[in-house]
Formats: sequence, C-alpha cells, structure tokens
Amino acid sequence: PGHAKELARTLDLKDALCALGGTGTVHEIVNGMMVRVDGRRVPLAIIPGGTNNALAWDMRIRSVEQACQALISGTTREIDILRMTRADSSSESVSYSINMVGWGLPSNTLKLANRSQIMAKVNSNMGQILLRENHEARVTFDDGTVKEGSLVMVQAQLNTMTGDMTPFCPSAKCDDGLLDLVLFWSTSLANSISILSKADKGEHIDQQVVELHQLKSFTLTPVGKSKTELMGESSTNMDGELVGWAPFTLTCVPKALTVVVGR
Repeated sequence: PGHAKELARTLDLKDALCALGGTGTVHEIVNGMMVRVDGRRVPLAIIPGGTNNALAWDMRIRSVEQACQALISGTTREIDILRMTRADSSSESVSYSINMVGWGLPSNTLKLANRSQIMAKVNSNMGQILLRENHEARVTFDDGTVKEGSLVMVQAQLNTMTGDMTPFCPSAKCDDGLLDLVLFWSTSLANSISILSKADKGEHIDQQVVELHQLKSFTLTPVGKSKTELMGESSTNMDGELVGWAPFTLTCVPKALTVVVGR
C-alpha cells in the first residue's frame, strides 16, 4: 500500500499515466498526482484489474480490451474529484477520493471485512445489515443547512456506482461540479433490510428515511457516542479503504482529473 501514490508523486510524467488495478490503485495514483511538487498532471488511463472498478465502469471501460481500445483512441474527459480536509490546513490533512466517501455502516463493514476473510466475501449490503448500528452525526451543508440525528450511514459519491456495482447514487454525474450525498436515517431493522434490498436498482432513494442532496461541499461531525466510536483516524471509508478520518469537510473539486474514456 502507498507504492502507487509514491510513484505518481515522483515519476517523471510524460504524456499519460496508466493504472492497472481497481479503485484502490486509482485512488493512490490520484492522491500522489495531486500533491506533486511540480504541479504536473497528465491524463489517467485505467486498465480494470481490481475487485472494485467503479470509476472505470463509469468511463465506459469494462474490460482490458476496451481499455486498450480507449488508449489507442486517446479520447479523454475531465471529471471531478472529492477533497477531504480536517479542521487544520496542513498538507498531511488532505486526501482525495475518486468514487465515494462513506461514514457509519460503510466504515464498520470495512472494519469487519478487514478482520474476517469470510466477511470479505459477503455481499456488501448483507454486511451492512449485519453491522447495523445507529450513528449520531451533525451534517452541515454548504448553504448553512444543518441536519443532525441518528443515522444508519452517510455516503457521498461522484459517480453512479459503488464498488460492488450498486447504483447507490443513480443521478450522480462525475463532471457537474457537485457531489451526491445520501443520508440514510435510522429506522427499524426490517425497514433497513427492505431499503438496502432496493439499492441494487437504485430504488432506495425514494424511501422516506433516505435523503439525496446535490452539494458543492458539506461537513460531517460525529456527536454523542459516535464521538468515541467513529471519530479520528481510520473512521471513514474512502474508495473502499479505511483511510479517511472524522470530523471532515468534503468538497467537490470540479474537473480536476483528466481520464481516458471508452466509446
């Protein structure tokens, strides 16, 4: 872990940078390229080779063959990325996401998966059901609106799909300058199961305890018992890895990344 980030930060970049891997590899490369001392950024080509290929999928690259064809054609697209910051502004306190940022059950699912090889093979929706807990947070929108209470999960995305190809944010567009934020408020276990079962078709968004907002930025602050349970380092899921923290501010950075796309 971290090798791809270091290469993207230090390599003598030429015309483009090619990533062979999944969302985790792309996450590292983007984080390395965004902090280069020389500020140089080149188009990123993705050859999908991971268990999670959400960004490649949205770029119409679903196979190695399609990736090679895209490289030959050289068609590119400018897309947004997400920037996570802490209360301070030091460079070590900034991280970037190219797919999703999740707090609450997305965090706890990863914690259990990291501890158990068996759990890692379980469908992510079922993992969230098994880990169902209430998490207290205050979410402040960029217009000053404040939402506070008990939540199953908070998840922001730039593109439609999560890593398991679930359309969790079905209306998301990765180049509109906005992030899609889902607030899933606490409810009964039976209702949670019902709602999560609808996510495979993107129908969870229509449920009463689920809110979808399109924003430029928001701030999440754990409150109540969550100040000890889901706060600090390794408390937030970023692109399928427990590398985020809380509290945090998440901001959409418009068209910060150029990606080679398929037809």
